Amino acid sequence: MSKSSDPLLELISLLFDNEPDPRKRFAVLFAWSKAVFELSQTQKTAQFSVFVAAAAFANFCIGREMLALKTTPKRILKSKTEAQRWTCRFFQWLGARVRFYDYYSQKLCPEQSHERIGDAAFWGFVASHRDAVSDDDVLNFIKSLSTRSDAEFEIFKKQMAKPVKERWRYPELDCWLFSIWPLVTEYKWTFRDAWLVAQRKFETNDDWKVMKTADAFGDHCKRALGLRLHNAPDGGRPENEDHLSEATLPAFAELALRIPSAFSRN
Repeated sequence: MSKSSDPLLELISLLFDNEPDPRKRFAVLFAWSKAVFELSQTQKTAQFSVFVAAAAFANFCIGREMLALKTTPKRILKSKTEAQRWTCRFFQWLGARVRFYDYYSQKLCPEQSHERIGDAAFWGFVASHRDAVSDDDVLNFIKSLSTRSDAEFEIFKKQMAKPVKERWRYPELDCWLFSIWPLVTEYKWTFRDAWLVAQRKFETNDDWKVMKTADAFGDHCKRALGLRLHNAPDGGRPENEDHLSEATLPAFAELALRIPSAFSRN
């Protein structure tokens, strides 16, 4: 996933920032992200910048959330209030995906968390996984090494030669959790709600330690991923319902189940 800026994204941002009418802002945002989503179905999202790939994901999610709520972009555009609300909703979905990409990059390249040499670690890692000769972003960084410190140069070489990776037990689960969290917070799910849906999503992985109990699952969300509940514990269902059946799943569980657990696609 590229860290470089995207000229099209910059153009959309310029148009968006200079449009006072929330309906027109939403129309621009939705049309652009829909085009990006459709493009992502035929191209690898790794070719996109982080924010463009996240925008494609956000379009996928709000489109299906609209269907679940029996509304459409045409209806939304009739109301400034609704347009503003759905614009905010779009950015909640986008933010969730960006937070996952950040977590993902930290897992693959933990040394980039060092503020002074983070870029060098990141681009060294990228260079170790791509043909640096044909990658403009990597080449541009290599050209800049002459102006960087010895420490930056050394970490770039280290990551390019033998990337340091952090052990990651549950990559598919974690990707999915970051990605569905706007549903958890918007519809006041409990950790138990999310756990029940996760059991359905990953039913072949019931041997995972974090899936054994709702408490273990909630602890993983909070401590490992930093995911919190909004307005807890009002949402969801009574905690004493121990059986797992369709009736016990929270609102919008079907949408959560449709969200992919692999970040390489939308």
